[in-house]
Amino acid sequence: MVGRRSPLYRVTCMSLLALSICSLRTVIAYQTKLDSAAIEEACMIGQRNDKATAEFVAPYLKQVTEEGLDGLHRADIEILTPYLQIVDRARNATKGYSLIEATKDYRQHPDTVLIRVILILPANYPTPQPDGAPPAACDNVALEPANFWNNFTFLVEQRGKAISPLSTKSEPVYSSPTRETPARLDGATVSLEFKANDVASEVLTVDIVTPHCKTISASFNLSALR
Repeated sequence: MVGRRSPLYRVTCMSLLALSICSLRTVIAYQTKLDSAAIEEACMIGQRNDKATAEFVAPYLKQVTEEGLDGLHRADIEILTPYLQIVDRARNATKGYSLIEATKDYRQHPDTVLIRVILILPANYPTPQPDGAPPAACDNVALEPANFWNNFTFLVEQRGKAISPLSTKSEPVYSSPTRETPARLDGATVSLEFKANDVASEVLTVDIVTPHCKTISASFNLSALR
């Protein structure tokens, strides 16, 4: 019969995991296909959901804030490799996320790369005014709140060659309503899905072209990511 593991054993295991998180990107680069060991590693990193997890995830996300982005306040551009998709699901799970669930999810949606873009609007979008006054006008009327993201173009390239997505999905993001103000359109999330085999372990560039032909860009060096 195996005895209970001591607190020192558990601390040692957690320390080793933290060390492995720090060294993962230098040991193994971007993988298009995951084996059981990689799935377990990714699940454990996400389950921790602590500073080490945040540091591991940080290079996969770029935030672009500039003046004059055609009415945008900010664009968040994130790349989710097959590995990071497991980390992402585990760290965002509200009721825990087991290795069995991670393996099942990976097998149902294997070997894809996701580009997730969040377009964030400024706080001065039309809101009701007191005393029955008409809504305040937004700064850029070229952006239609109902589906403004349809006026943007999303391009993903490596070595100057465009990569075609398998699918593109989009949905609006609304603020939470209060007693004083109704829900307001805060932005939109656009997700592009690619075959992992179409994405090489090298620099990948995401370009977002605004309605007035301004370009928002972010680059990711996949050779330094999992």
